[in-house]
Amino acid sequence: MTERQRERQSIINTLVGPIESIGESHVDRKVLENMDFAEEVILYLVDTLERNAEYKGYEKSRIDIAARSQMVLRNIREMVDSWEGQDGE
Repeated sequence: MTERQRERQSIINTLVGPIESIGESHVDRKVLENMDFAEEVILYLVDTLERNAEYKGYEKSRIDIAARSQMVLRNIREMVDSWEGQDGE
C-alpha cells in the first residue's frame, strides 16, 4: 500500500469511526452506531462498482474500469462467500 493509499484509508477510518468490536461495552456501543454509516458507504461503493462493471460500450477507459470493477466485485464476493459466520439477527 502506498503512502497516499494509507492516508486515504486513515481519512475513511476517521470519517466512519471504529467498526471493530473490542469487547468493552462503551466502545462497542460506538461501534454499533458507526455500523449504519459504514454500511451506507460500503453499499454506495459496491453499487458504483456494479454500475461500472455493467458497461458494454466502446470507450477504452470505461472498458478498463468495467474490467477492474468486475475483478473487485469478484474479490468481494469471494470474501463474503468464505464467511462462515451466523446471521446476526
